[in-house]
Amino acid sequence: CAADSATCSLTNELTTKTIGSYSVNFTTDGGFDTSVKYPAAGNSNWNLTFNGSINFWAYAVNANVPQFQGPIVVYLKDDLGNAFRYESTGEFMNQALNTWKQFEIPLSGDATWTRTTVGTPNLNNIDYIEIHNDTWGANFTIYFDGVGFAEDRAEGSWGFWGCWAEEATCTISYNFSLFTRGTN
Repeated sequence: CAADSATCSLTNELTTKTIGSYSVNFTTDGGFDTSVKYPAAGNSNWNLTFNGSINFWAYAVNANVPQFQGPIVVYLKDDLGNAFRYESTGEFMNQALNTWKQFEIPLSGDATWTRTTVGTPNLNNIDYIEIHNDTWGANFTIYFDGVGFAEDRAEGSWGFWGCWAEEATCTISYNFSLFTRGTN
């Protein structure tokens, strides 16, 4: 994790979670640009060329008034610093205050998540993800859970999911039903 002129920590969280056995607890005494990064080594080499999305759940605790300021900014970066930058059109982390909120960011961007590039990134070589937030004042916690990528598949097939959990096991389960057009 990183916090501009401040400290931060990442720990496994056993009780405040929504998917699986753990969430990741991000706590900072920072008030400016703060971020979580996965994996820390920045060496995943993900191929994200499918038509899909970045997905995560967040639960925020922030006693500052007002709370979060500015957009959530998510980067998909390679080892050379090239990046896809996704910026929310509003102060969306406030929607996760004291409740679980799911975020879905289309890899191509959309009206809610503006995608820009830094350098010359390529979706077939993404080494890590960063999620950035900012608050008025200082000190806050965000629990992240179910972070991963989902492939948008055609009707009648299931999606591809990837997930991560800091020093923990990440499990994904599927519930789906197949149907054929005109017969169900």
